[in-house]
Amino acid sequence: MQLQRSKLKLLLLGLGVFVPLLVTAATQTDPVVARLHFAGGNQVVLDTNAAKLKNIGLLPATASFREQVVRKSANVLADTLGKQFNSSNSDTAATLFQPLLDDVISCESVSVFGGRPDAPLGFVVAIHLTESQAKIWLDNLGRILGTPPEIFTAAGFEGSVWKKAAFRVVRAKQWLVISRGDDLAAQQNEILGNLSKQGHPSSNLKDAWLEADADWPRLAAWLPLSSSPFKLARAKITLASKNDKIRTTVNLHYPQPLQWTAKPWRVPVEHVRDPLVSFTAARNVAPFMAPNQMLSTLKVNPWNEQVYVWAVETMPIQTLAAIPVEHSTNLLRELATQLPTVFNPTLKTLGCGDMSEFTNHQGVAWHGVMPIVPTLRAGSEKSGDFLFGEFVPPLPLGNTKPAPPELFSQFSGRADVVYYDWELTQLRLMQWRPMAQMLPILRTTSLSHPAMLSAPAPVPMAAAPAKTNQLAKIVSARRTRDTWLKALEAELGTANAITEISLTGPSDAKLIRSSALGFTGLELVILSDWLTDAGLRVFPGPVPAMTKPNK
Repeated sequence: MQLQRSKLKLLLLGLGVFVPLLVTAATQTDPVVARLHFAGGNQVVLDTNAAKLKNIGLLPATASFREQVVRKSANVLADTLGKQFNSSNSDTAATLFQPLLDDVISCESVSVFGGRPDAPLGFVVAIHLTESQAKIWLDNLGRILGTPPEIFTAAGFEGSVWKKAAFRVVRAKQWLVISRGDDLAAQQNEILGNLSKQGHPSSNLKDAWLEADADWPRLAAWLPLSSSPFKLARAKITLASKNDKIRTTVNLHYPQPLQWTAKPWRVPVEHVRDPLVSFTAARNVAPFMAPNQMLSTLKVNPWNEQVYVWAVETMPIQTLAAIPVEHSTNLLRELATQLPTVFNPTLKTLGCGDMSEFTNHQGVAWHGVMPIVPTLRAGSEKSGDFLFGEFVPPLPLGNTKPAPPELFSQFSGRADVVYYDWELTQLRLMQWRPMAQMLPILRTTSLSHPAMLSAPAPVPMAAAPAKTNQLAKIVSARRTRDTWLKALEAELGTANAITEISLTGPSDAKLIRSSALGFTGLELVILSDWLTDAGLRVFPGPVPAMTKPNK
């Protein structure tokens, strides 16, 4: 009996020790928040299914723009990581970072990001390098990190560790494995173990040349995502090439059910006329968008409605939009009072004009973005009433022909479609470039630097040379960007881009895009502008890999 009681005590003691451990292990969050496998630019340009992308990648204008982006990125890294690693000369550090960034663009890599939310974002990056490239990496990283490293061994490979920076570098066969932090030690060992066994850090990409899995709600602990206009979701992304097209697939999973419902499509078919260069249809995108206080106060919130946007070839700066409504004339009268009150304070801050009602009460105009005056007016057709937005007055409908019904049939008969977009990217890019200059609110420079929209204030003579030099650099950077965009236009030809977003479950959506470059014309303008003027130079906060978590 005494022996049985002793066994019972031992059993209870064991349960008391191991059950909490099992519960903790079961509830512990996976430290990985993002994974990325990229075949590398060198491999992409060899893909016979992406001839157009290869031609664009080999353009001299692409090389110049890439060099500019790498140089700017290296400067940012030098100003953040370099200083945190005690690199005293930021110019020297920038020079050391540049060849490394070139390799990141060109070479195959497998990356893992994550860690504890209360610690800096950790990473493990395995990059495929030649011996000469690996030597440059080892030498340059050693000079950037400064203090001599210690030697350590993992999975049979010898590497260097800078304990103060929690930074490790391991040369494993044809790969260089760089890591920071201790929270992803298991992932580092897994990558090194795979290299030891199979000579590759991960499974093959198969038919794709990029695969990514990013949990954006968790990444918000480190990245400045609070101002994102979209609700954050976990995104699994694949890029692949077929028949000279890039197929982009994004599977989205949201933390909460989307509660998406939509009315049947009501397309303004009488107003959408050929020759079209783009057409977009969206309905009830509010469940996918972050709350917008200004839009939520309006009598009609476009996020809750159906929105149609299209552009025609005959008017290069013309883009039109329509929202189906009830009693459009009465609604416009209310908006004529609301819109100036809601938007003018922000437009004034940005230096982007103001909104006001027409003197004849027939619409609302946005002044101060010359030489165009975007307007909002009421209208109707057989399918009902609409609010119409336009950059310039539209052509008389009698001078044009209807859009092909096949365009509308791509989405109108489907209950799951949230968003559909078609464009001739070459022509749309040609339209968006001048429009982005005339509408500064579209440009990230304006959003980040509203003072650049107004005349510069007088500066002391002593400061003038420095300011002149900075202005010359900005002008030169923009010229390089514009030269690249023009070169894209020449290469794109008749290539079109088709994007579709559909609901696949209560908390899930799927984006599919077929395009020549993976981006639409507007996205190319915004992205290139961000990289040229505002993005890397005014990124909101230090580089995430070294910053403290957001509170």
